[in-house]
Amino acid sequence: VDVDVYPRQAIEAARDEFFVAGGRASARLTELGLDFGSTDPREDLAAILTTATYLRAFAVSLEFPTDGAFLSTISAPLHTLAIRARGALLTRKIVDRVAQLRQLHHLSLDGDARGLDPPTVLISLTPRCTRLRTAELPERYPLSFGAVVAFSMPGNQPDHEDVEWEMSAEDIWFRRRPREAIHTTDAN
Repeated sequence: VDVDVYPRQAIEAARDEFFVAGGRASARLTELGLDFGSTDPREDLAAILTTATYLRAFAVSLEFPTDGAFLSTISAPLHTLAIRARGALLTRKIVDRVAQLRQLHHLSLDGDARGLDPPTVLISLTPRCTRLRTAELPERYPLSFGAVVAFSMPGNQPDHEDVEWEMSAEDIWFRRRPREAIHTTDAN
């Protein structure tokens, strides 16, 4: 379901008629896209997301600054998240809130991300969002196609787990097995 939530009456009607706590319709919702235009969404996002208990994919377009607090209201096992912040700053707080979504597989952040470079975001999210496989991040860092971010993190293995992310030609980061593991597997 894609919902343009402006003017203000549209979001109020959607919240009051469809996104009702305990409502069957919103509980069955698996994909949701919200475009808030110039409407301030802060009070509505929490109410909407709380009712969508089976949500798997969520896309939101905002023009207002946000710290991502609305992400804390998602109880569904979300696997795809896209945040487009037109004119709004993407901050470290948003990354910390995204990290609470442990089932996340795919992430897209679009907006002004001063101070958030892709390696820092990936290193922060990977240990907490262990299922994350793709990340489309604002390019505010001089990296290009084929760039690799490799690091070790605590894991279930004796000492650590090696992780590598590689940037595609489309500026999407893909998590991959470390090169050493690829060569070892190929040799067997």
